[in-house]
Amino acid sequence: MELSKIEAAIGINDAEKKEFSKEKILNAATAEFSSKGYLNTSIRKIAVRAGVSPSNMYNYFRDKDDLFNAVIGPVIFDIEKGKQYLKSPRALEEVYNLQDHLDMVAFISTYVEERRELFKLLFF
Repeated sequence: MELSKIEAAIGINDAEKKEFSKEKILNAATAEFSSKGYLNTSIRKIAVRAGVSPSNMYNYFRDKDDLFNAVIGPVIFDIEKGKQYLKSPRALEEVYNLQDHLDMVAFISTYVEERRELFKLLFF
């Protein structure tokens, strides 16, 4: 049975296919950038890893810079959000005891550990 017939049978629409392709590209890009660094990663290598054609990549991202920003953007956003919170008077009011501090450190540690490869891209 053709893939399109299978997709139709289970109800996958074009928007879902596009989102799935974009996720495959982002996952492949994360792996490539993490293992080879920005300079040694190419759109072609990412496309091969994602199982899409290099030309199809440009339906989702303008260029390698745009793709790199899509990979690291969520982490940068979270860092900025955290910085803004820590600068706020509310942070001082909410974190008022040792357990709150330990919980915050544990949260940050887990967050960084789960995104270790992305942090390596940003800081090393």
